[in-house]
Amino acid sequence: MWQNRTVSGMSEGAQFGKQYRRLLVLARSIRDALPAAELYALWDSMKANLSTDKWLYLGRILGQLAIIEEGRLTALFVEHGRSLVKELALANRFDFIESHSDVFGAAIEIALNGNGFQLQDMTNRQNESPYISHFGFALERDSYQAVFRPETPRFGQAFASGMSFRESLGYRRRSFSRAFADSSSIKGKVDDELLARCERFLETFARVSGLKSKEWTTSLAPWSELVSSGVKEFG
Repeated sequence: MWQNRTVSGMSEGAQFGKQYRRLLVLARSIRDALPAAELYALWDSMKANLSTDKWLYLGRILGQLAIIEEGRLTALFVEHGRSLVKELALANRFDFIESHSDVFGAAIEIALNGNGFQLQDMTNRQNESPYISHFGFALERDSYQAVFRPETPRFGQAFASGMSFRESLGYRRRSFSRAFADSSSIKGKVDDELLARCERFLETFARVSGLKSKEWTTSLAPWSELVSSGVKEFG
């Protein structure tokens, strides 16, 4: 039975992948064919017929969230909240996320709910990734689950080789090996008290993720320290 479900899940995943690729091709064709104003009008006209998540997703793949002006984004955030924030991260609109306290706070909540992967910087940028991506990285749920069930042979080998937990994560996902911007990049743009709590938590994360990977499988100490810090700072 388990095997049947697994095969079925793989088949459904493959089918979704095909549909996603077709949708991307179609979206790119539409983007190339229509002027910006008409493209926005087309996207806006679909709002009443789609769920919030699907409509915002469509806005991203049509390229609208990447270029939409700040005033419109603010109105969209008031209306859609966290659903917008995760799409903005995928659209590389960290400039907006890190320039408004309420949007930044919503991004922090996404990470605290175990969905830090939604805030990862997926671009090919050569410079530092945004600060909020660092927070998302520290709360990437699957990274901690991978301690006990490595997803790839390279991660498993790196984890077992004596590397620190943080170093081994670079073998799990390429973006994990990047450097992140520090808090000075957004100081004065977001709530100072919330930023200070994030900083204290990230200091704890830096300390415990610097421990040898083996300690994460043989001791509760790093887990306890990280969880205690999260509870202390965010309840």
